Formats: sequence, C-alpha cells, structure tokens
Amino acid sequence: MTAITAVTGFTALALLQLPPASRLLNLNELFKHEFWGQ
Repeated sequence: MTAITAVTGFTALALLQLPPASRLLNLNELFKHEFWGQ
C-alpha cells in the first residue's frame, strides 16, 4: 500500500509539472518501471 501511495503522489506531482505530451510519455515509463521492473 505504501508503494502505491508513493507512486500516486509522484504521479500527481508529475501531472502538475509536465506539459501534456511529456505527461503521457512519463506516465507510460512510470507504469512500465512499476509493473515490469519488479
């Protein structure tokens, strides 16, 4: 649960700081690292 909370918080910060195009790419990379990197 803690890891999910951390990812959610990081995602929220990323959404606030990145432009729309980079936002989608960054989320895609984030999810790939989270789900496939483990």
